[in-house]
Amino acid sequence: MKKKSTKNIKFIKIVTEKEALYDGSFLELPIPDQVIIDKSILFYNDPTPCFIHRSAVRNRLLSEMEHELLSCEDVNSNCTFYSEQLPLFLRYTSFPPAATIEIRFT
Repeated sequence: MKKKSTKNIKFIKIVTEKEALYDGSFLELPIPDQVIIDKSILFYNDPTPCFIHRSAVRNRLLSEMEHELLSCEDVNSNCTFYSEQLPLFLRYTSFPPAATIEIRFT
């Protein structure tokens, strides 16, 4: 039986007209601490999350953002999006709505 292949986003670049805001590993994407705390309260009823809860929340948010990016039409290769097309991305990061997001799979 053949295993179903899944794509994982490896790199992400976030730019505005003036500058690159982030260019690196998708897994290292900065998520504001307040977002981590708010989601820790929601998921675990924990307003002062330990490292384990912080990591679990971070992984879940990254997974949700990756799903949002991959669910967009025609994601077969490297792609570019505008951040306003990605509501979870805007909610979970502190990047401006005018940013352009480029994803790479290799």
